[in-house]
Amino acid sequence: MRLDSSDDEVGSQAGDQSFAPLSRENSAAHARVHVLSRATETVRHLDALSAELIQMQKMDAIGQLASGITHDFRNVLQAIMSGIDLIEAHAGDPKQVRRLAASLMRAAEHGAGLTQRLLA
Repeated sequence: MRLDSSDDEVGSQAGDQSFAPLSRENSAAHARVHVLSRATETVRHLDALSAELIQMQKMDAIGQLASGITHDFRNVLQAIMSGIDLIEAHAGDPKQVRRLAASLMRAAEHGAGLTQRLLA
């Protein structure tokens, strides 16, 4: 090994392997490369986290949409079921049955319209 205090370089030779002298300038360049490498790794990691966050936000939006659709369908079904119960209770009153049947038709049409919008 060679160490020369008048020089800014340190060099060594071990067996068949030769090592290039490492000057202060080369050391600083090596440090910059290391910092840039770490920064690049950090940016890649942040990009991956950002993509994951975006995907999670999309899934959340889909979940909220599905919840809203479920709520709308539940309301339609509840209206129809209640209407059927009322028709059974007023079976002897044809005028009331017709009015309830019209209400049931509107509820069914609302459900059909909701389905149509989902399929569009």
